[in-house]
Amino acid sequence: MTYQKPKEFVDFLRKLDRDDLPGFEAQSRLMPQKAKQHHFPNESEDSRHAAVLCLLIPSENELEIVLTVRSKSLTSHKGQISFPGGRLEKNESYEQAALRETYEEIGVSSNSIQIIGRLSGLMMAHTNVFVQPVIGVTNVQKFDINPDEVAEVFTLPIKRLLTDKHFNLSDATIRGVEMEIPQWDIHPKVPLWGATAMMLSELVELYHRFSEEV
Repeated sequence: MTYQKPKEFVDFLRKLDRDDLPGFEAQSRLMPQKAKQHHFPNESEDSRHAAVLCLLIPSENELEIVLTVRSKSLTSHKGQISFPGGRLEKNESYEQAALRETYEEIGVSSNSIQIIGRLSGLMMAHTNVFVQPVIGVTNVQKFDINPDEVAEVFTLPIKRLLTDKHFNLSDATIRGVEMEIPQWDIHPKVPLWGATAMMLSELVELYHRFSEEV
């Protein structure tokens, strides 16, 4: 596939309706196979809620995604690649929470970000947390890391996710269960897998749809 038209892709995302999203079908391509039997797609009445920001930096010939490596001092998902994000505070919308957490983690203010939509939400059954990815666009490329939460911030060109070159399966034991983990090797030390990879899988599917239209 020839990578092209990042700003047009942003416009494509901006115009999407919720019903246009590929949803769990796309997310599940990066889900460990044995985890699928424990998945349920919608939040329950007692689910907790979180938001993450899929922050895009478009230029004339490249579209980059802002990702973090979480601090190893955190109690959950330590050392993993992640979007900026976290739990909703009282009376916050998903967009407000995503913007607040992004500023707290990597120092990009809401004034520098344009929200253009959402990806499909993802229910994390083992923690009973519903995560809503919000899509934002910025031209900021300088970050101010909060070391209590973030060990590293980096940008990933989306074209690295569009072929199988950086994709593989890795054996791992998660919560006492042995399983194959789909992952992208796009960082020198940390694989991209789990919820963040599942949400990015939907973004990749949307890019493929977009590329068929142009």
